[in-house]
Amino acid sequence: MVSSPKDATYKNRLNYEGEEMAILHAFEPFLQSGAVEIHFTNNGSLEELKRKVEHNKYHLLHFSGHGTFQDGKGYLVLEDDFTLKTKFVSGTDIAKALIRDDGYHIPLVLLSACQSAAGSIEKGFHNVTLDLLEHGFPNIIAMSMSVKDAHATQFARSLYDGLNQERSIVSAFHEAIRYLKKYELQQHIRQKCTKIQANLRCHYQVHCPGISWKNIGNIWCTLWQNC
Repeated sequence: MVSSPKDATYKNRLNYEGEEMAILHAFEPFLQSGAVEIHFTNNGSLEELKRKVEHNKYHLLHFSGHGTFQDGKGYLVLEDDFTLKTKFVSGTDIAKALIRDDGYHIPLVLLSACQSAAGSIEKGFHNVTLDLLEHGFPNIIAMSMSVKDAHATQFARSLYDGLNQERSIVSAFHEAIRYLKKYELQQHIRQKCTKIQANLRCHYQVHCPGISWKNIGNIWCTLWQNC
């Protein structure tokens, strides 16, 4: 699900096609093998999400959009079903929409913050996550900082690869973090090499100071589980 209200500022507006392509890219190997089936919502409204959930028994919800924190409460920034303008939806309302009439809970929910996300996204996603956990959703992965598209795609692709190999969610999550560390290092080295190779007289040894494994690039994500 991608949410990008039509009245959002240019800075906070998402490229629907770009976001959907990023998700498709993450799933590309599994789509080709027929291992997964992906449904996109027709818009970013709570009502549309509920319609999809009622007619399908999903194993994973991937949300790409913004979160916000106001008056001590966390919200996802969704779209009005008719006007497609901004509508703040609480974690409680999100949880109720995601629970089917037969009581089925989606096993894994991933809340992905886009690169243009506002600064309050950390508290917003955190509070929505707690609301989902309180309503019985077993596994939530929340990205609490603004995320570069390439990093989000690589993380998701590695995570879904692990799940497709029937690893546990915890194992797949940690493997995705490790993979992203390697990806970040490779990107850092490649950038250094490109700059150094521009000077053909230079004999170089690549050194990569300042790499932080705790905060990888612009991504920081947490796996929450109901015990």
